[in-house]
Amino acid sequence: MSVETVDLRAATSANAAEAIERAGAALRDGRLVIVGTETVAGIAASAASRAALDRMWALKGAERRTALAWHLPTREAVLRIWQPVSLLQHRLIEKLLPGPVTFSVPMDPDDLETIRLGWSLVPATVEDAGRLLLRVPGNEAARRVIAAARSPVVISAVSTEVRRAASVEEALDILGGRSGTEHIEAAIHDGAGSGRPSTLIGLESDGGWEVQRTGVLEERYIQKMINRTILFVCTGNTCRSPMAEAIARHLVDAAPIPGLVTIVKSAGAYAGPGAPATPEAIRAVESMGIRMHAHASTPLSRELVNEADAIFGLTRAHTDAILAIAPEAADKVAVLDPDGRDVPDPIGAPQGVYDSTAAAIRPLIERRLAELNSAHERPTGATP
Repeated sequence: MSVETVDLRAATSANAAEAIERAGAALRDGRLVIVGTETVAGIAASAASRAALDRMWALKGAERRTALAWHLPTREAVLRIWQPVSLLQHRLIEKLLPGPVTFSVPMDPDDLETIRLGWSLVPATVEDAGRLLLRVPGNEAARRVIAAARSPVVISAVSTEVRRAASVEEALDILGGRSGTEHIEAAIHDGAGSGRPSTLIGLESDGGWEVQRTGVLEERYIQKMINRTILFVCTGNTCRSPMAEAIARHLVDAAPIPGLVTIVKSAGAYAGPGAPATPEAIRAVESMGIRMHAHASTPLSRELVNEADAIFGLTRAHTDAILAIAPEAADKVAVLDPDGRDVPDPIGAPQGVYDSTAAAIRPLIERRLAELNSAHERPTGATP
């Protein structure tokens, strides 16, 4: 069997683009393409072509036909097809796609029929008992082929009774003795996968989720990935941001979201390590019935920025300092006040100023938590 194999890592940009376009055109025309993913290498076919699907199943041999994952090029493409109904489901999609995950999502029969007709899907191809199977591969080669197809694509693993093909070379070796290989247009990849299947996660109509098949990702890793971290940043991390951290932790603990762990931290843009919160800051939050845990100042770092899901500077100068460290974090950085006003520094002022500052911070945090607990998790008023 002679099939053109293209490793995008070794191809020039022009040659890679040409190979991708040829593969996309072949899929639209009902031919097959071997595609490497981060999990396994598989046979890609158009889910809108019965002839292509017949060729794919014939090439796979005696396997019973089952529903396959609809492979999409982007996370946004998934969200255009199916909308999560809870914050947890949004976080799963946000954190795990693209990646080695397949989502099984419930569909209303009328909505499912609308999708079938709109995409010309062959019935019972990407659906199972009223649920759609959706996946966005984690590697670029597969996503580029899918995008170039401009047609719904399924990719079915090439395997034997004892192994799954981790690379396109393995896949071609397994398929070499089977009839139907003349329908394969090309094999495209950018490296071998793990040889393990994607993890199957069921997203339920009540907003919950469950791992239905463990693959590359284990449930404990997934749970860790969807934990949420909120970071507050001021100047020295001894007054405003410790108060904000204590208030936010109190509010989160008072109204927990089932299944979601929220971690609250604070740091100082110009802080030294290990300084305690000022006594006035501690008394200010205690007067609100909030306990400030033992606090030691933490300097702002790229690591803290990278691990946070939302970062709030107490002033515009603080957001500027954050973005000076990590300009790529702009979409998750904002001034704490949604209206863009600074929270003045009470350092050196009497206790009454600290009390007023804490009282002003609390409703700002309440507004920000309400934003984060809604369907979309990006703080509004983000610093450009």
